[in-house]
Amino acid sequence: MTSSSKEQLQDFLDFGVLYNREQRSEIVATIDKWRLISQEKSVLIDSTRSLLQEFLSNRAIRSLLKEDASFKDQITEEILKALEESPPEEIEDQFQEDRELLQQWKDGKELRFRESVNNIPVSKEYTIHNEEIATKDNDLQTSRTEQIKNFQNDLIAIWKKQQKPISNTALAAQLSNAGITTKEDQLIDDLNRYSYTYFEKYWKQNNRHKDFIREKYKKRQIDLNKLDQQFKKIIALPQSTSQKEIDRLKNERIKNLEEQLDLAAMQAEIDAIDEWRKELVQRLEEHVKKILDLMKKLNPILKEILPPGRLWDLSNGLWQEMDTDAIEKYAALLEENKHVKELAALLGRLRLAGIAVEKEEMQEMFFRPEDVINPHGKAEVMGIKESNDLNYALPGEMALLETPETEDIFLKKFAEKKIQTLELIDRNTTQFQENRTITVDKEIPQDKGPFLIAVDTSGSMHGTPELMAKLIALAIAKEASKDDRPMTIISFSTSIKTIELNTKTMDIAQLARFLGHSFHGGTDIDPALEYAIDTMKSDTYKNADLLMITDGVFPSLNEQRIKEVQKLQKKKNRFHCMNIGGSSWGSMDWCDNLWTVDGSSGSLMELVKGLKVMIK
Repeated sequence: MTSSSKEQLQDFLDFGVLYNREQRSEIVATIDKWRLISQEKSVLIDSTRSLLQEFLSNRAIRSLLKEDASFKDQITEEILKALEESPPEEIEDQFQEDRELLQQWKDGKELRFRESVNNIPVSKEYTIHNEEIATKDNDLQTSRTEQIKNFQNDLIAIWKKQQKPISNTALAAQLSNAGITTKEDQLIDDLNRYSYTYFEKYWKQNNRHKDFIREKYKKRQIDLNKLDQQFKKIIALPQSTSQKEIDRLKNERIKNLEEQLDLAAMQAEIDAIDEWRKELVQRLEEHVKKILDLMKKLNPILKEILPPGRLWDLSNGLWQEMDTDAIEKYAALLEENKHVKELAALLGRLRLAGIAVEKEEMQEMFFRPEDVINPHGKAEVMGIKESNDLNYALPGEMALLETPETEDIFLKKFAEKKIQTLELIDRNTTQFQENRTITVDKEIPQDKGPFLIAVDTSGSMHGTPELMAKLIALAIAKEASKDDRPMTIISFSTSIKTIELNTKTMDIAQLARFLGHSFHGGTDIDPALEYAIDTMKSDTYKNADLLMITDGVFPSLNEQRIKEVQKLQKKKNRFHCMNIGGSSWGSMDWCDNLWTVDGSSGSLMELVKGLKVMIK
């Protein structure tokens, strides 16, 4: 049996293990008042607060508690169980492949990839890195090559510029006519035909071009030393990215990828915990929805027969095996049948005479909209105030600075913070959660004795007797449950079956089978009466009443059984017999009260008079 929510919360506060006492105290207060404390004062981590908020705001849970506040014991138990469940300790590492690739990259290994796309693009970053290095190398080589080519072209241009003009001499004419070029022209022509790669190797060393220039030209004309220094700077330029730069770029990319991996792993863990939290709430929500569905199906009869704890247990799975259609059918018949409704109404009025009513305070949660003003906001002009904030000073105040005569007045007002300025605020509407106390009437049933109903399920009861027997048994069960009176239904033909309807051992599935079962077989009242007599001897059924519903078609009792009945009658046990259909009374003369029911209004009212004696 579920303990009260107060006891559960106290046990959680004293013996909980997953939170410190301050945190448990906040959890207890939250569930007890069904309201979160402000985040500023909270000592709970966000995930726990979020889980509590999910439970407190769940529509199905709120609907169930509104329908029947007594379910709070079961709801509290489930919430505490959920809070004491640990989130998954091991979350699958979705990025293991990427971490391994990163480590290989760190170790300087060449990476090889599957065709599938990774969660974190290590392969993409690795490829981009290599392409970037290749581009840098190409740029360096291109720049160096271009500078060598430019040096080669500049050298030829300088040489040609310094070459002595001989084209207008007679010797030049003769040489030209003979198709002969000078040595210098040949050297320049050779220099012009050299590839830049050959020129680089050629110009590094002494050569015939340099010898010719030194021999023919002065330093001021062609400065070979200066040209060589310039050339050495060019060929000293790097042809590829330095290893230091490559390592720097690599480490930078790896660091960024590691940060992405860590963030992604952290988000994956948050998502996993969030999913776990949703599953906890969903699990309770589904349970609660089953209960709401059962309450809808079982109303208006069985809601009063079943205690909340039993209904909670039924929703765990037994309800799937239960013939709720039969229960709904007879519940509807009780509501629609005028005569049986008169019976139930009278039983209800009789019950009110024996109860006490006390006032009980309950907490009701509601949301109140309220404008919250931020005095530091700037969204709305509220009026004029005095301050020294020049950004919002009125034009008339700023005009005081324009003349020497009024400047002192302005400075005085500024020092005293009495400059007239605009008063600005920011206004927002916020929903505030509040609890209010409401007073309701709580009925306290008087302690009334238990009773048994023995229903004849033989073939002779088929048809109208069957319908009346079931309706009457169900109506009495409903009224008995209001007084929390232990009750047992005994169905009998040639053998017996029993259904416990007291709050501790309620078997609603058997009741459903009883209502959905068609009567058949012969009649033997003795086993049912024997069971009733033995039950009346127990402490639970001391001073109990027995109502026997039958058509009276069975043999008379033997003397021994009649003596046992009379012995119990002397101990204030009562035996009532209801004859469905008006058959012979001869076999039922051992009953304290005998009633006949044929379905008419008069017979039902006669039954009410008789039941009035039994229920008192």
